Amino acid sequence: MNLFRPAASKTKRVWSAGGVVCRPDENGGVEVVLVGRTSESLWTLPKGTPHKNEPVEFTALREVMEETGLQVQPISHIRNTSHSFVKNSKKQRTTKIHKTVHWYLMRAIGGDFANHDDEFDAVRWLPDHEAEGIVTFGNEKRVIADAARSFRSVLNHRDSLSISLRNTTIRSKRPTDAWDDYLWRSDPELAELDASPPIAMPFNQFQRAYSRSMRRNRGRSLHLSIDDELGNHIGNCMCYDIDPAKRIAEFGIMIGERKYWNKGYGTDATRLLLDHAAKTLPVDSLFLHTLESNTRAQSAFSNAGFKPVGTVAIQGTTFLKMTILANDMQRSIS
Repeated sequence: MNLFRPAASKTKRVWSAGGVVCRPDENGGVEVVLVGRTSESLWTLPKGTPHKNEPVEFTALREVMEETGLQVQPISHIRNTSHSFVKNSKKQRTTKIHKTVHWYLMRAIGGDFANHDDEFDAVRWLPDHEAEGIVTFGNEKRVIADAARSFRSVLNHRDSLSISLRNTTIRSKRPTDAWDDYLWRSDPELAELDASPPIAMPFNQFQRAYSRSMRRNRGRSLHLSIDDELGNHIGNCMCYDIDPAKRIAEFGIMIGERKYWNKGYGTDATRLLLDHAAKTLPVDSLFLHTLESNTRAQSAFSNAGFKPVGTVAIQGTTFLKMTILANDMQRSIS
C-alpha cells in the first residue's frame, strides 16, 4: 500500500430526519426553533439519524423532541435536502457519504427547552427571517423559508363549519389534523374495530393520498373532525358515498383517542352530524355498518336514533346494518 495515498474510496448513502418547529408570534409573524453550540457559533435545525427499523417520520419526531425538549406534532412533509462529504478511516480508506435529510413542518404542543438533551447547549425561538440569517448550513435557509410559508397557510385556515353540543364540537378538517388521522389509521386496534387493515405507508404519502381523496370526493362526501371542549382533536365523523339520485349516504364515526371512549363524545358528535346532514345534504336517510360483535357502538347508534335492519357479510366479516330516516336525524339533538 502506498502510505502517501489513501486506498480507493467507496460510496455510502445514508439518511436522517428533522423538523422546523413553528409558532405564531405576537405580531402575526412566524417563529422557528434553532439549536446551537455557542462555542462554535453553530446554529442548525434539529435533526438526527434513525434507530434500527425506525420510520422516517418517527425519527424526525424523536430527534426534534430530544434536541429541543419540546413536545411536537408533525403537520406536513416540507422537502428533502441532500449533501455529500468524505469520511476518512484509520486505515487510510475514504468513504464518500451521500446524505439525504427528510424535513417536516411541526408545531409545539408542550414541553420546555429545559428538557433538551446535551447534544446542543442552546435552543431558541427566533423569527423566521432571523433564523434564516444565522443558520449555519445554507440548504437549511430554504427549508426554513418553505416551512414558514406553509405555517402561515396553516394559521390562515378558517373552519368552514363548526357546530357544538355540550362538550363536543364537529368542524371542518384542518391541516393540523393530518398527523392524528395518520396515527389512528395506523393503529391495529382501531383498524380492527373498523374491520379494515391498518395503513402501512409513510406519513407524507398518506398526506398526498388523503388530500387527493378530499378533492376528488368533494360533493360526494363530508369529512369532519371531532373536538372536545378544550379544542383537542379526538376523532372524526363523516357522511360518504352520497347518492343524490337515491338520496342516501353512508355514515361513519371514530373516536381515535381512547380516553374519550364511553364519555358521550361519540354520541353527541353523531347527533350533531345527523342534524346537519338532514338540513344540508341531499339525503332522506343514512345507513351504517358496525361489527356484529361491537355492542358498545350499536348501543350508541341506537341512542342517536339508528335502527337495526339486519346483518350483512362483507369480505367474510358479519356486520349489523343500521339506518335512520331524515325526520329522526333532525330530532337527534332535541
